[in-house]
Amino acid sequence: MYYQICHTTTYSYSQTVFLRPHVLRLHPRSDAWQKVYQFHLDITPEPEDISHYHDLDGNYLIKIWFKTLTKFLKCVVTSEIETQKNNPFQYLLDMDTWVKQLPFDYPKSLHQQLQPYLSPYQFTFEPEIITLAQDIAQKTGHDPVAFLNELNQRIYHQCNYITRETGAPQSAGQT
Repeated sequence: MYYQICHTTTYSYSQTVFLRPHVLRLHPRSDAWQKVYQFHLDITPEPEDISHYHDLDGNYLIKIWFKTLTKFLKCVVTSEIETQKNNPFQYLLDMDTWVKQLPFDYPKSLHQQLQPYLSPYQFTFEPEIITLAQDIAQKTGHDPVAFLNELNQRIYHQCNYITRETGAPQSAGQT
């Protein structure tokens, strides 16, 4: 399948601010299953410098630095990609015994590799999120694939896009 993607992110500030370095994760992956034909990033105001690199997981990162004060930051990304995956369920799990039921009982051999995801730095889980996950897990009989499908459906049917021009960031439980 061939996709043309345009993504715009805009930050507006009530007064001029100095933008610290930003790391952008907006470049699509390019690998054996997906090819990036075009990628263009337009940043306003223009950054003083840009560097491109990959993280330890192979994700393409773009780091930008600024030297001027601004009242906004706008990033417009356009890309054209082709994916070789035509099956939306290609994520189906190897049915090893440890992935048949939620929560996963990860083998000890994976603990070190998964540590950043299992114990996120300075992160607490919102009670509303825990309740939602437990409700979906119970409804789906703790089946991982059914859980993901039900979560996706709930987000699609129950979440509304709301533009908030002002106010402090909201917690995950509020959003």
